[in-house]
Amino acid sequence: MMRRTTPAEPYRNLGIAFVACLFILVLGPGPRPSRPGQLLTSAAREAAAGEPAAALAFVAQALEFEPALAALDTTAALFALQAGDPAAAEIYLAQARARGAEATPLSCLETELAIAFPSEATLPLDTRCPMGAMNLDSWLAVSHDQGDLELAAVALESRVEGNPDDLRAWEGLAALTALTDPSAVESVVLRAFRPFPQGSQVLDGLLRLARADGAALSPAERAAQAGELLAAQGDWNLATAAWTRALQLDPDFPVARAFLGMARSRSGGDGLPDLQRAAAEAPQDPVVRMLLGQYWLAQGDTATAIRELAFARSLEPENPALAAALGSALAEGGKVAQAAEAYRQAAEANPRDPVFWNLLAEFSLQHELELETLGRVAARNAVALSPNDDAAVSALGYIAHLNEGGPLGERLLQRAISLDPDDPLAWYRYGLLLLDQARYSEAQAALTAASILDSSGPIGRLAGRSLASLPAEYR
Repeated sequence: MMRRTTPAEPYRNLGIAFVACLFILVLGPGPRPSRPGQLLTSAAREAAAGEPAAALAFVAQALEFEPALAALDTTAALFALQAGDPAAAEIYLAQARARGAEATPLSCLETELAIAFPSEATLPLDTRCPMGAMNLDSWLAVSHDQGDLELAAVALESRVEGNPDDLRAWEGLAALTALTDPSAVESVVLRAFRPFPQGSQVLDGLLRLARADGAALSPAERAAQAGELLAAQGDWNLATAAWTRALQLDPDFPVARAFLGMARSRSGGDGLPDLQRAAAEAPQDPVVRMLLGQYWLAQGDTATAIRELAFARSLEPENPALAAALGSALAEGGKVAQAAEAYRQAAEANPRDPVFWNLLAEFSLQHELELETLGRVAARNAVALSPNDDAAVSALGYIAHLNEGGPLGERLLQRAISLDPDDPLAWYRYGLLLLDQARYSEAQAALTAASILDSSGPIGRLAGRSLASLPAEYR
């Protein structure tokens, strides 16, 4: 499993600074470092190098050598948390509490312990401790494994009370409420609309789900649909919690089990057993087979992925989503012509849906395949069906630029940016257009915007490379 950053990470620099300050106090003006000073110097060095276990060992030695340095127990608790030693963290936190350490940082560290090791921590949880985004994610990551959805909901309730401008906390609270107390979802969402009257995909979707006809969906189906909504926004932790709850409500629910397997895989776990069990329970279910195909595609086994996705499509030939999924696997396997045909069939299967036309346009752009006869037609159809879709307008604009190089492409890309100023792809394409026209100063601004908006993603990396290609005076 990929290593996740410890929830105590935000406190790491604080701990290093604390050790450094004590180091100065202990050393004083004397001609040579004292033994505690040497130990604290080593602790600070190890902490800065990302070795909290070694830092903890030096702090522990300093405490043994000089008990008067009792204020170090809070820093020792921090290093123990970072080193994954909850027992040691509890001991040092108890010592800090006994000596009357400052309440707020102590409560926060105790909360960090409960978040990072919920099955082992025995200290009381202070939900008033401000939780940053990383702490919030930690709650959501462990809550479904520990069965503490209600506890996580309590923590998020405290979070939104103290930080009403935290949209992610409101979305998490609404989602957890949907899983623990469905009748209260609407009131939570309406409260969230006060600071966020524009709503969000998650809040709006959960509200629609809460207001849906109660007889149309079982509780398990509601939980599963909440999982699909959350997964569509990339929130795999909450989606995992939703599908876990769906299976608790209805263990004989293979589609929910398949989605759970996918979510576990996306979160760094092993989702294959769940996917294989779902396929065994429902071998003719196209959604289950599609998810199994997507798993193998993510694993890099394109041949198996293509077989599974082709089988899924044979079970429901008119489903455009299955055709598009097969197209993505074919493209990944280098079967570009077959992929183009699958994407075209997906678009034509539901010609009133702009999503599949835009997928076809993006595929044409990505592979520089039939830009005029395939890509431009698909992008034009997408824009006609959804004139305010910045992604469709961006694709059409860039295809126009590549095909003819006239002013139309620039106007369309400017319009795409005006529709969504936070779309890094539109900025990136606009920057490439300006580069082609040797308008380097403007290109630098557009590419910088793309790089900032997608700082850790693929578009941001591409924008960075393009920035590096600018003439020296514009870098």
